[in-house]
Amino acid sequence: MEYRNLPNDEKKASTIGFGTSKMYTAPDSEIEEMLNYGFDHGLNIIDTVGSNDKLLAPIGRAMEGRREKIIIQTHFGVVYPGVIYERNRNVDLAKAETERQLKILGTDYSNIGLVSNLDEDDDYEKVMAPGGLWDYMLELKKQGVVHHLGLSSHKAEMCNKMLDTGDVDMIMFSENPIYDFSLDSGEMMFDEQRARLYRRCVKENVGITVMKPFGGGKLLNKATSPFGKAFTTYQCFKYALDRPAVVACLPGVSSLEFMKNVVSYYEASDEELDYSFLGKMHMSGITNDNCIYCGTASLAAQTLI
Repeated sequence: MEYRNLPNDEKKASTIGFGTSKMYTAPDSEIEEMLNYGFDHGLNIIDTVGSNDKLLAPIGRAMEGRREKIIIQTHFGVVYPGVIYERNRNVDLAKAETERQLKILGTDYSNIGLVSNLDEDDDYEKVMAPGGLWDYMLELKKQGVVHHLGLSSHKAEMCNKMLDTGDVDMIMFSENPIYDFSLDSGEMMFDEQRARLYRRCVKENVGITVMKPFGGGKLLNKATSPFGKAFTTYQCFKYALDRPAVVACLPGVSSLEFMKNVVSYYEASDEELDYSFLGKMHMSGITNDNCIYCGTASLAAQTLI
């Protein structure tokens, strides 16, 4: 098991944790079994937002007796009308949702609090308006209800915009070869805007938790991988964890079998972790960087030849 420090904190997070975007698809009895298996094997960081609200109660039960060992990453600006995820920046609703979620989770604080799915300039203006969502989150940090603030986003430019506030400790960002690389004069090149963001996070001691390490599952299947080759879960994890400023990789887990595969990353050989073939690959097809909860394309489609 490997752990890395949270920025400005004595707590250490396991380099692999839980994403809950797809966990709700498992049978109810298996959800808690997955959580306990991961926690029992040393995973200690979990993102609690999902496309379905039914996960909060089993997460709370699984954390009983070990809350101080668990790092929970919660999202602000999210409501669940009809149990389904919906983005909403109303502060009164955010306050009610924060109280509701913490109560169900059985805790009075969140380790990491993020503005959820912040990608667009007009949405940024709503979040940052005086008396708006960000002011509310800053007040919660003063009160100790949230220890670290940040955002989840698909856009490097929005992450930089929030970093300019000086109040961001953590970013949840999509990191995998599909999104990190682009074409330049026919050559596959690491996206410079993303590279600059990663360097800035290191310089300013801002941590990154990784969402979509498998590219929404595309990388795990040869037919959907824009590289024409299937990556293994181990290679995807290793790739993400090799990026600057990354604290933890939070894959979506939908079954106990897959949870066991996630944990087994720490037993993988150097050969199983090796993704050096990436340097010889070519990209083809079209891919979008979408919000996995609402399905909205957050970046323009890129045609990769």
